Amino acid sequence: MKKHILISFCLFAMLTGCGIFSKNSPEQPPIPAATPQRVVVDPKSLQPCTPMPALQTPATYETIAQHYITIIGLYGDCAIKQSSSIELIRKLSNLDKP
Repeated sequence: MKKHILISFCLFAMLTGCGIFSKNSPEQPPIPAATPQRVVVDPKSLQPCTPMPALQTPATYETIAQHYITIIGLYGDCAIKQSSSIELIRKLSNLDKP
């Protein structure tokens, strides 16, 4: 009789996949549905950066200085566009600012 009980217990454990001995994990709350939000996009952030102009062939000190100042201005404009694009991506992906 003890043999039948032991065999039936072993068969029951095999059928349940030893689920009796595992701990029950707490149920996770359902993920709320995403609510659509209107994101305002600055039209300047949709434009690509201006390509850098080539340096004039007869390079004088004045032309090199003017070219350097132009490139600094272009870099500043492009950096502003890049930062607004990063901010827009953060808003769309619901990430907090670091």
